[in-house]
Amino acid sequence: METGTYYSGAGQTWTDASTGAVVPLNTTDPHYCNGVWLQDYKYNDDFTYKDLNCVSLPAAEMWIKHLPAYQFYTTMYHESTITSVPCTPANIACNASSANVTIRHGTCSCTDKKTFFTVNPEGLINAMTFAFQVTPISSASITGPH
Repeated sequence: METGTYYSGAGQTWTDASTGAVVPLNTTDPHYCNGVWLQDYKYNDDFTYKDLNCVSLPAAEMWIKHLPAYQFYTTMYHESTITSVPCTPANIACNASSANVTIRHGTCSCTDKKTFFTVNPEGLINAMTFAFQVTPISSASITGPH
């Protein structure tokens, strides 16, 4: 398999922290894409998790390689959509009474935020190839076997 592809997850399990039950891993509809995992949550004004949902991304969008320092795997991301229009009541999508509006010089800018869990980031196959080069040492004091 190529690096950045997914494994099937067959035979894999996870443990439910609330019940201690060992549950088979579902890589197409994981447990975190249902129920309490998708409830809105406000950590602070900068980190508000709302409209939580799950998304399946292509493998190429699931990880970022910046060698030699790090590799980053996407497990969640925030999407912000900003709509900027003249501030008139006729603009139904964004006006002075809209939620999350900023008004500057007669322009209304409305920000809509959504949060997505990525499906099966743990299923990425991480294959690494290591290589090194050795420079031979030349010295009169080094001798081979006699």
